[in-house]
Amino acid sequence: MDAGAESESPFALPAAASRVGREVQRLAVETFFERATQAQSYHTAADRITVERYQALVRFLTGELADARVYRVGAIGVDVYAIGRSREGEWVGVATKVIET
Repeated sequence: MDAGAESESPFALPAAASRVGREVQRLAVETFFERATQAQSYHTAADRITVERYQALVRFLTGELADARVYRVGAIGVDVYAIGRSREGEWVGVATKVIET
């Protein structure tokens, strides 16, 4: 994204989603990933590896990107965007879809 173009900034995302009636929620990175980054006594070895991967993602998003945040767009089928500003000033991040019942 061009860091100078407001229409391509993450601030355009909530506005566009709300215009079509989709719920938008902005969260701190740590808040969104809280459950995924907490090891539990019942976790298997594979679960612990997954927790470590989420911890690494959170460290990257919060340590390497300025103004990191997560946007959740929609309900049930939720689009999730974890984004922040790179050292070069560009918005970068990851996106996924989660299904909540």
